[in-house]
Parts: sequence; structure tokens; C-alpha cells
Amino acid sequence: MTSFSGWKLNSDKSFEGEKPGQESEIGFRGSRYTVDSGGKIYLSDYNNEKTGHQNSVEYVLQLRKVLSHLTENWSGRFRVRGNGDTYCKYDAITYYVGNTIFDDRENFPGYRMNQDIAVNSPKKHIRLWEGSHNSGQIGERWTVPDKSFAHKKNQIGNVGNRIRRGEWVWSTTDHTDFINDVRSMFKLENFIRFYITSRGLLVRPINAKFWDAYNIDVNGDLELLMKECPKSARSIQVRLSNSEAKNEDPHLYFCFGHINELMNGQIPHTSHDGRDGDIDQDAYRWG
Repeated sequence: MTSFSGWKLNSDKSFEGEKPGQESEIGFRGSRYTVDSGGKIYLSDYNNEKTGHQNSVEYVLQLRKVLSHLTENWSGRFRVRGNGDTYCKYDAITYYVGNTIFDDRENFPGYRMNQDIAVNSPKKHIRLWEGSHNSGQIGERWTVPDKSFAHKKNQIGNVGNRIRRGEWVWSTTDHTDFINDVRSMFKLENFIRFYITSRGLLVRPINAKFWDAYNIDVNGDLELLMKECPKSARSIQVRLSNSEAKNEDPHLYFCFGHINELMNGQIPHTSHDGRDGDIDQDAYRWG
């Protein structure tokens, strides 16, 4: 348990081997946050709703110090991977700035970013995600591929990302157990997209046509969120309204575990084949 107040940035190398201040080798990926010109962190959601971090002053000073060779008083978007590795964008270039250590507080009122899950339960719990339901904000995106597709690509045991039509990049770490767990939880789907949040939670979109089959109590979860996480509930309601306006089945986001529980605490290693730098979750095709 961390006992300090606020987030802190340390100067460790990244999981991929980058040093603070170095240009990113893996693109721009992870949960999205923004530093405004006044030096405050906020989380953005639908309808231009912005929720400020309650204790961000010292952390922003640390971010800006790493980027001081580029600009004074940096502001802009940054993203955090599931192990805390943090990347800032400046002048359309992404830089690794260090590893974020989170405190135990919920710093964005109306959301619960450190959602409780039933770790080591014999029953797999699938619950509505208690953060923003804006897909561009949630976390680092990966996909468990269809079995036959993985076999065809010689990528059994790996998760991947489609970077353009017909072209994928793959993890170099073996995630066979995780893939088997995910396929057993979501048996009705072939390609299973998921996100790893900055707190290491595993979140994925699920179409309404599967909710009953997966024993998901959407109404019960939403009723609870209206009381405990009202901004998350409002984000869900916007998605539902947008889907209704388009006459489409809605997709909502659900938390189904944590990397410590399902991935042995390890986020996927990227391939470093030169194409990972093309991944930019701010780009439309990634959001």
C-alpha cells in the first residue's frame, strides 16, 4: 500500500528499455490524461466534460522537468501503461518521461479508476467499467486473435494490434494462459479486443447481444454507478443514447480482471520491429 499523497514520477527505464526524455520506441499508448496550460491534470469524457485531478501540482512539475530540454512549462496529453510507464506528446513526437507511481486515492471525482475486482475468485466477474467509457481514454489496446488467425500468422500465445488493414504487430511475451482464460470467459467472440488501464485493470467492450449470455447485470451495475460513480454512469448513458440514435446495439466497457490476476503482473512486451512506433492511440483509427 502506498502512503503518500498524489502521483509520483520516478526515473526508471521503461519496460521497453527507454530512458526518461528519450523518444518513444512504441508509439503513444496507455490510459489518456491531459495537462492544461495552468498545470492541472484532467480526464476528458464525452460532451467535452473534464474532471480535474485533485492533487497534481508536484507530479506535473516532475513531468515538465523531464521535458524542460524541449519546452518550458509543457502542457498536452500523456498516456500511462499498465505498469506505470508514462509517455508525453510534444510537437507531434512522443517521449518516455518515467514511471508513474499512483497513490491509493481516487483523484477524479465521479469515477473509480482503481475499481475493486474479485481477485482469485472461482467465479469470473464481469462488471461495468467505473471510469470513462470514451474508448480513446481507457487504456492500452490489444487483441486476443481468433485461434485460426493466430495459427496462420504463427503467433500462438501472443496478443496483437492491427496497425492497418492486413498488418498486425505482436507481443513477444507469451500470454497463453491469459488467452485461454479470456477465450473461456468470452466464448461467443473470435477476436477479443481489450484495454489495460494505467492501474493494470483489464477492460473490454462487449456488445449488448452478449450481455445475457455472459451473465452481466448491466442494470444493477448502472444503478450502483449512478450512486457511487455518477460521471461514469453519465458516460455510459451517452454511449447508450448515441447507439440508440444510430439504431445500433450498444457496446459498453466492462472490467474483467487485473494484470496481477490474469497476466502474472506483466504487460505485453512489444515486438520492436520498427512498426510499434506507428501506434498512436490519439489517432482516429486507434480511438
